[in-house]
Amino acid sequence: MKVSLIHPSRQRAEQAMRTYKSWLSKASGKHEIEHILSLDANDIQLPYYKVIFDKHGTNDNQKLIISNNRNCVEATNVAAKQATGEMLIYFSDDFDCPVNWDEELVKSIPVDKDKWCLWVRDGITDRDNKQILCIPIISKTIYDTLGYFWYPEYKSMFCDEDLYWVYANNRWIYRKFHLTFEHKHFMNGKAKKDDTYNTHASPQRYNEGKAIFERRQREGFK
Repeated sequence: MKVSLIHPSRQRAEQAMRTYKSWLSKASGKHEIEHILSLDANDIQLPYYKVIFDKHGTNDNQKLIISNNRNCVEATNVAAKQATGEMLIYFSDDFDCPVNWDEELVKSIPVDKDKWCLWVRDGITDRDNKQILCIPIISKTIYDTLGYFWYPEYKSMFCDEDLYWVYANNRWIYRKFHLTFEHKHFMNGKAKKDDTYNTHASPQRYNEGKAIFERRQREGFK
């Protein structure tokens, strides 16, 4: 199976490379891995991203996309448009993965379904059984059906909660809590706050996202 890693990143060139190389090193080698790195045209680290990924990139299926993104939702959706894999994974700079992650995910796919989302542990949201898809792992068929990866009206906050309810309403979610893709976030003490975190989780983004989510909730996430 071909797997597409949908990787938006901003001002984290070294971290992005470390995470990318770590995931490749832990892959089983049984499946083709496509890596799509989506960057913002106004990122001050853009030249550095180009240098280190040109120098250290180890995957022939690596794509680098530079766009005039206004937020991480746009950057993610731009990358998803380029995906050619049968499995799409939201790939963040601060996510870790288990050994043989690709084979374990492929083995977890429902054999009788073409639309599926694998809901895995991330070490944060699963502690409280929150209904959030922090790391969506989806079939290409779902993406083609919806026409987006994250609902495009969001900027960051609440997009993952929205996605849970879209998928839940369509019965596309399959729990696979034997797999943990650890979210190394400042919330669990696994990362330090940086400008990217501050932007994504700003009070303005929170309030805007909450208003969109509540409206979408009233509308039944159509």
